[in-house]
Amino acid sequence: EWAADEWTWPDRRNQLVSAVRQGRYRPSPADEVRVAKSKGLSRVVSYLSIDDRILYLTLIQATRTQLLAQTEPWTKSGRQDDDGNKVPEDEGLVPGYGGEGRSWFRRWLRTQQTISKIIDESELIVETDISNFFPAIQLEVLRNRLAVSSTLDHDAVELLAYIVSEVGPPRKIQRAVATGLPVEDHDCSRTLAHFFLSEVDDEFASDGEIGHYGRYVDDVVFGASSIADAMRKLGRFQVRSEEHTSEL
Repeated sequence: EWAADEWTWPDRRNQLVSAVRQGRYRPSPADEVRVAKSKGLSRVVSYLSIDDRILYLTLIQATRTQLLAQTEPWTKSGRQDDDGNKVPEDEGLVPGYGGEGRSWFRRWLRTQQTISKIIDESELIVETDISNFFPAIQLEVLRNRLAVSSTLDHDAVELLAYIVSEVGPPRKIQRAVATGLPVEDHDCSRTLAHFFLSEVDDEFASDGEIGHYGRYVDDVVFGASSIADAMRKLGRFQVRSEEHTSEL
């Protein structure tokens, strides 16, 4: 399928551009496949149509650097290496060649370094995440954040919001308000999700600056001096997160 699309790409690209400009473009429902996670769990992954995937990836690549530049280094957004030197956001991010996965894997490894530091310096370590985070993201909040903080113009933001609203979330997790990013395989949604929680990180800036708080998309880890301190920090994280998601 990909070989056939590559052969016909010039014509397909022109048709796609024409459809977007003339208002004829309509996203297609994503193919949803349940894939295994660790510990016997599973998740629904959305496989977008080729046209939807091309547009989604193009829009994210156009603004990805600016979005992640607004996240703190201690959230492992990839802005700095282990020595504090700036790392180009597009390093190793060649579409179709697995670069996205390598980049996000490096960030995951840096989060493990944060965990090691917290274990060495804190009485307790707390790890948590947001249940069903991608489907719970409020699209109107995301749209407004992108309008203010991204390099995309108004039409591009509206197109991105339109694609997301039509291809996700999984049909069995529909909610009363417009919510949800598709869990797809090109890290577009992961970039948006990581940026989406950047305001929540402000609540833990003092902890982050000393290496006692870290975040990898919606997976959060922080240090605490006691069980009571851990519960207070969990409560702060929950309150700030609920401002951005339909449920926690």
